Amino acid sequence: MKYKETMFIKKIQLFILFAVLMNSPGLAQVTEMAGQSICSDGNNSTDISIIHTVPEKFYSLYRDGQLVQMRQSAVKSQENSILFGSFSEPGIYTAAVFDKVVAGFPMSSGIPAKGNIVISQAPIILSMDSLVLKSGDKVDFLPKADTPGTSFSWTSKALDGKSRGQSKKGTDAIRDVLYADGGTRATVVYTITPYITRQGLLCTGRSRDLVVIINP
Repeated sequence: MKYKETMFIKKIQLFILFAVLMNSPGLAQVTEMAGQSICSDGNNSTDISIIHTVPEKFYSLYRDGQLVQMRQSAVKSQENSILFGSFSEPGIYTAAVFDKVVAGFPMSSGIPAKGNIVISQAPIILSMDSLVLKSGDKVDFLPKADTPGTSFSWTSKALDGKSRGQSKKGTDAIRDVLYADGGTRATVVYTITPYITRQGLLCTGRSRDLVVIINP
């Protein structure tokens, strides 16, 4: 009988502890990030904040896993959000909430905030020189950009002369065998557009032309 009473009391204690934790305005609170994911061109930015905050907690902001900033909510905060600031540097921004911080560093693993904010840089195609070929030569050209992971799409058009062999459109490398017909020089222009996708955010860069001259 005494054993059953002891087990009953322990169950009651566990139930009370669970209820206290779930109703505590601490780490059990669902914290969310607020802000708009953007393609950064160096001139635009996005505000990043935390919503659903509670008093006397620490809120940290990370960019690609590195601590960027930490804020503490007021003792008797009437606000439901904390603004970290306006950001333009590319990266994946995440956040977390902590109970205790010592010398600017969290003393626990914390609870991750819901969601993230992505700032991606629009890729820039690196300099391209015109190509000069003989009729029947192959174009073997892979564009390059300043941002790792960039992909490319392209279209082509005949600028002058009579040419054949060029694909109307494609992705990444250009590998066409080109011909100049009619005994005269021909010119083909490939318009290349860089793009990159990061965490579902598509950023498209400025298009550039690759000029290919085909001698007969």
